[in-house]
Amino acid sequence: EELVNAVRNISKKELRSLDALFASGRYLFEAKKFKYAGECFSRILEVSDNDNQDIRLPALMGKLESIIADEPSDDDAENSESCEHAKVLYHLIAQDLNATSYEIRADLMVRIALAKLRMGVFEIRSTVMRDARMLRKHGFM
Repeated sequence: EELVNAVRNISKKELRSLDALFASGRYLFEAKKFKYAGECFSRILEVSDNDNQDIRLPALMGKLESIIADEPSDDDAENSESCEHAKVLYHLIAQDLNATSYEIRADLMVRIALAKLRMGVFEIRSTVMRDARMLRKHGFM
């Protein structure tokens, strides 16, 4: 936990090293700190050249994976917003995939296929949670 906090603090500073931000984002993702991982990938998008798809698309993919992996909250509006954001990121990545180098494209193609499957599960999970809350509210559960 101490190392996670250190990585998070580093990534929150005015860090401009894309390699350090990618490494921080990946580390935080692996540590299951998905919100903070997403912040690292957002920071990459802020400080990088958006015309370089070999940087932009992996950062978008990291952000998408972070949104999908994060547990849904009890707030239906927040879940709906996350779901919509995930869809937008998915379409941005799919649209510009051919603008990347072969190595990046090969990696992203596998990851985006998995993300598409997970997005379906994410959407179903959000709907089930919302419906269960409604049933409990009306005394059916």
